[in-house]
Amino acid sequence: MGNVLEIPECKNFSGYKPCKPYENCLENGCLHADDSSRIGTKILIISLDALGNVLDNTPILYALKRKYPVSTIHWITMPNAEKIMVNNQLIDKLFLWSDESRMIVRNIKYDFALNADKSVYAAAFINEVNADKKLGFLLNDDGKIVPANESAILKTKNILLKITRKKSFTTLIKFMSGLIRDAPNFFRIKK
Repeated sequence: MGNVLEIPECKNFSGYKPCKPYENCLENGCLHADDSSRIGTKILIISLDALGNVLDNTPILYALKRKYPVSTIHWITMPNAEKIMVNNQLIDKLFLWSDESRMIVRNIKYDFALNADKSVYAAAFINEVNADKKLGFLLNDDGKIVPANESAILKTKNILLKITRKKSFTTLIKFMSGLIRDAPNFFRIKK
């Protein structure tokens, strides 16, 4: 086997050209190796539902950056959400739902992926994603949307048992993704 090319672990290196002209990242390493340019923990957020739900999911970005300060966050959403998401500084790469974007996302290795949507196509898509850990909702072998983790089970019970939330939807998403753990008084039964 020949020489193995060492690719810099830098968010700005595209794979075929350096992030700055006339810099040789492959020989000299990354000259911009601070926390903001390091890849770190790779996270995918799938948010394909209505614009209001996509917007409601954005506060999770702050919690993710607090928990994983050195991280790369990719977000996949519908094209109609591009205008509200495109300038978000906490998102490293915004993918718009298309065959090309889905092909690219399926080929990236993530540390974890979160699907907050309870739709068949979002749940089916997270099944195809290459992630060590999957949170939120998946599609089972019978084509049913099922919770991927304990916190998502509580969210499902909330929906199925018609329990109302005392906390905001954003807090519920943070809880489902494991970013907060204040479950005891999280739900109250609707009277």
